[in-house]
Amino acid sequence: MRYLRRFIYHHKTNIMNKVNIISIFTLTLFLCTLISCGNKDDNTTTETPPEELIIGKWQSEVHREDGAVIADSDYLELEFKEDGTVQIEQFESDGSPADSTEDNWTMTSSSDETTIEFDGEDRPYKIISISNDAMTLEYEKEDEFEPGTFVDRLDDFVRIDP
Repeated sequence: MRYLRRFIYHHKTNIMNKVNIISIFTLTLFLCTLISCGNKDDNTTTETPPEELIIGKWQSEVHREDGAVIADSDYLELEFKEDGTVQIEQFESDGSPADSTEDNWTMTSSSDETTIEFDGEDRPYKIISISNDAMTLEYEKEDEFEPGTFVDRLDDFVRIDP
């Protein structure tokens, strides 16, 4: 009888060990599957295209010519509209209006740059950066002291419409 008890106890212990091992393996497999099946879209961001970001009213803040910041310069307000028009308001450094025009604009994007062209301008404006609230444009501007020569201009804009 002792032999039978020992055999049952030993056999029962082996079965329990196998059940424990199978349970641990199943639990580990379940946890690994659960962890690896997370939402794959968590790290992706949908970028708003520049064509949509530019729509609105922008005011220039910092102007640079050939790398040097221009102090007390005039400033611009550009209002890009979805219909392909832009309202251009130019102001003196004291805030008094200097000029106002409306023009048509088109945007061209390639793999390495995005540019804006205005119908009334000979040279395109390159978008260096654009976000919901800031934009930097690079372009060539005719030197007012040396007609026929152009300087590299870099202007920083902030969005001023809500």
